[in-house]
Amino acid sequence: MPERTIRKAVEELRAEISKLPEQDSEARERLEKLILEVETGLESEGDEYESLIEELNGTVEKFEVEHPVATTLLSRIVQALSNMGI
Repeated sequence: MPERTIRKAVEELRAEISKLPEQDSEARERLEKLILEVETGLESEGDEYESLIEELNGTVEKFEVEHPVATTLLSRIVQALSNMGI
């Protein structure tokens, strides 16, 4: 169940990324990189989740004001990973 939640949030995050202004390429690149890391992490298991969660939390803090929808989706991914016991 949490994995399905994560995949759904990733799909929604991709849609939100497509709405970002072109001049916000740094945010776009960072979010796309995180999506790739989340998807890679779902395919494997191990300690890489801990660093991924830290990076996701850092991104949430950075994007809170400028990208509230992306922040909400990232928070859902972090919560789902935590619910998986990671």
